[in-house]
Amino acid sequence: MVLKGKNFLFVSGLLTDGMMRLNVINVYAPQNNGEKKALWDKITLIIQRGQGWWIVLGDFNAVRDPSERKKSFFDPVSARDFNDFVDNTGLREYDLKGLSFTYFANRCGVCKLSRIDRVFVCDSIFNKWPSACVRALKREHSDHAPLCLTLIDTNFGPKPFRWFDSWLDRPGCEDVVKNALLEWQTNGSADLKFTKKMGMLRAKLKMWIQDTRFKENEDFNRLKKEQEDMELLMEQKDLDEVDLWVWAECKKSLEEIELFRSREMIQKSRVKWAALGDENTSLFHSIVNGRKARNSIPGLDINGEWVSKPL
Repeated sequence: MVLKGKNFLFVSGLLTDGMMRLNVINVYAPQNNGEKKALWDKITLIIQRGQGWWIVLGDFNAVRDPSERKKSFFDPVSARDFNDFVDNTGLREYDLKGLSFTYFANRCGVCKLSRIDRVFVCDSIFNKWPSACVRALKREHSDHAPLCLTLIDTNFGPKPFRWFDSWLDRPGCEDVVKNALLEWQTNGSADLKFTKKMGMLRAKLKMWIQDTRFKENEDFNRLKKEQEDMELLMEQKDLDEVDLWVWAECKKSLEEIELFRSREMIQKSRVKWAALGDENTSLFHSIVNGRKARNSIPGLDINGEWVSKPL
């Protein structure tokens, strides 16, 4: 389905799986505030009456905040209407990578910059691809920088493995990290060396924590048996000073192991709750995905060349 307006082009169709409808609205907003508000109202009505996923992009001729203009006039009325439109439609926006401003113009020797070109998506797309990237490409044939929306996760390979705070208090953890980083030597590009170094450190830590937990389990079972034997002996006779010291040390060591385990369980429960939550935490998940989108590293700028995946 295609719907043409004076300042927008609406295209709607099913994805290749035939299950989900994708709606794309390309916008070229007018300069006049009244005409812009009428356009926002029309697009809002289209979105509210439609179904499926939504992508709204183009030249909106409006900014949302004074920081999005440089050496050009900021219109608070236009910004208010634009922000109301975004809020009313429930659209979300990925952080812009590459450039801070998408429009550049030289007017009478004054360079004016603004961020009037944008890509908005609905909550469903934002939550499905929180690590997606919107990147402003180089300006070549226009005053506007082309925008590229990439939904593929190019955040340089697998996510870091799960690290527990309690590891730092376990003996040997710091030595494993130091030795692994000091021993590592390799050649290649900076991003590839960094990726391989982190992969090697991950492998070393996985081996260390497996050995540490295996030894902890053995110690826990042995100490538990000794404590139980001592407590049975207490019921039969009074223990001497040496036996009481052994019992106290067993109890202390067991408490330390239990503390490590409980700290890991607490951290695991928080991670699981953050990932799953419950049916009433849509706002929370939206905030988490927003942070994930802001903190992702979709690529590196190496000597002026954008690299979106390891070489």
